[in-house]
Amino acid sequence: MFRFRKSSRRWWQKPLAMMSGRCLPAELAVLHLELRLGETGAWLNSRSTTSGVVDLVQGPDGTFETERTELPGFVSELLGMIYEATGLSKGAPDLVLWDSGGASVRLVEAKCPHWDQLSDEQIRFLDAAEEHGASASVVEWEFLSDAE
Repeated sequence: MFRFRKSSRRWWQKPLAMMSGRCLPAELAVLHLELRLGETGAWLNSRSTTSGVVDLVQGPDGTFETERTELPGFVSELLGMIYEATGLSKGAPDLVLWDSGGASVRLVEAKCPHWDQLSDEQIRFLDAAEEHGASASVVEWEFLSDAE
């Protein structure tokens, strides 16, 4: 389980985690910790199968903006095939990670077990992802207590 210090800042009504002196959504903090050598990844914070968030940047006025990236074609195609095979309109995991050679895709759902659990759609999506050759997993995270 990943454990993060909670920031005093919020974004879209979400508490942010502190990581390396920065405020990030827990999903992006998990993404940074999950990346393996030669991998790139993104947070699928919407139902898009073509782009994802790679960073949250704080502007000079203190507001936050997402930095997005286009997903490689083979990643978008895989997500689309899984949606089509399952008949789902939602359920993709939080994170998609891929190797630069295009040989593998990992899908990771980031969950805080204190208030979040997998939905039926997420379970179906993760099962279908493995049937389509992608690695699928759930990673748990939590905020440190104030005493820690």
